[in-house]
Amino acid sequence: MKPFTTVQGYIKNNAFLIANSIGFQIIWWVLILWGNEFLWPVAIALLTHIYFCTDRSYELKSILIYSTPGMILDSLLTHFNVFHFQSHTLIPIWLMALWITFACSLNHSMKWTFKSYKHLSFIGLLGLPLCYLASERMGVIDINVAPSFKYGVLFAHGTTYILAIVLLRKQFQMPSLKTPSQL
Repeated sequence: MKPFTTVQGYIKNNAFLIANSIGFQIIWWVLILWGNEFLWPVAIALLTHIYFCTDRSYELKSILIYSTPGMILDSLLTHFNVFHFQSHTLIPIWLMALWITFACSLNHSMKWTFKSYKHLSFIGLLGLPLCYLASERMGVIDINVAPSFKYGVLFAHGTTYILAIVLLRKQFQMPSLKTPSQL
């Protein structure tokens, strides 16, 4: 085994993960700040991402599994007027694109979250609520509940999302997660 080949392979594999992580952060900001105005560049980025995936079938299945629960939860919360987006009665298209982009990052640069329920809970109980709170502060979303209930609603949203993807992963026979005692 040549050291150069090992380093070169390491760099090549990690370059995709770094691009995936940075790409998600850029797309999050672009969609939050400019919404539907920047859907074309986001669509091109998503298609490029899928093109560079080695197993496109698995990637598309993962995107569907990881993005659908978020879109459904946001749609329900919007329907019941818990979430309100400016000039939208349903969730905006840019938010659907954001869920798809998040799904792409979960399968690659954030794959560490699937090592255990503890890691996945971190995303659901801290990451997702903080994203919604940041979006609210930026005026992108209104969360129409009393301040004392807001955190509870966001934690419930994150918990429900995590439970949904755990169940869907099991249903579609994707690798199972480890419990804290198995780590």
